[in-house]
Amino acid sequence: MHDGPSDDLVSQQRDEARATEVLPPLLRPHTVRWSVLLPAIFAATLLQRSFVSVGRNPAVMELLKTGDVLAFRQAQSGVDTFAAPYHLMMVVRPGGADRHQLVVIYHTGDADQGVRAGSLREYLTGAPAEWQPAETNPSFLGFYRFKGWVHD
Repeated sequence: MHDGPSDDLVSQQRDEARATEVLPPLLRPHTVRWSVLLPAIFAATLLQRSFVSVGRNPAVMELLKTGDVLAFRQAQSGVDTFAAPYHLMMVVRPGGADRHQLVVIYHTGDADQGVRAGSLREYLTGAPAEWQPAETNPSFLGFYRFKGWVHD
């Protein structure tokens, strides 16, 4: 028999307490902090509430499905750890003969460059180390799948 609140309830209360600390300053109009932190809050919430981790090991790539995401969080000097930007890349697995050629779709973060799509294999050979989906990369959070697609 468990006498205290469930671990899920404690975790939810901790998240809500953090939100009450963070959100009021963010809601002040026209602040740089608001524009920096708000995307981080949405990305963190999206990953925590709507996705489940399928691992950080590159071997997981063989199991990726269309709609799965690669998640990164890049720490930057002079930026609050909480505000470190997230970067999500969506996976597309084509059908037919090309089903082993995973494609990733992502935004570069630069308004002039927009959205890009390309072969995951080419991305792996050309991306800088901090953008590699490797267990040794501290910026790589892992591979994630939408909770609605996970069946027990």
